[in-house]
Amino acid sequence: MVFSEKDGYMVIANSAMLALEQVQNAFEGETERLDLKSEEDVVNLVKEVRKERLRKKRRKRSDENHAGYQCFDRSRHF
Repeated sequence: MVFSEKDGYMVIANSAMLALEQVQNAFEGETERLDLKSEEDVVNLVKEVRKERLRKKRRKRSDENHAGYQCFDRSRHF
């Protein structure tokens, strides 16, 4: 429960509903901007985002595993 003042009145509201309303307002117009016309378009977007996040996570892990190691060309030293 959230207590707030609106137009001089004390309002009691469900905090989850207020949060949902804020999220809905934040996403207003995004379907047009992203050219999402169907549920399939949304599913494909989610798959793309997940694939990219996994790619970045793997790249970061690889970079961390190689941190501190110096690579050199053995043919130049032997």
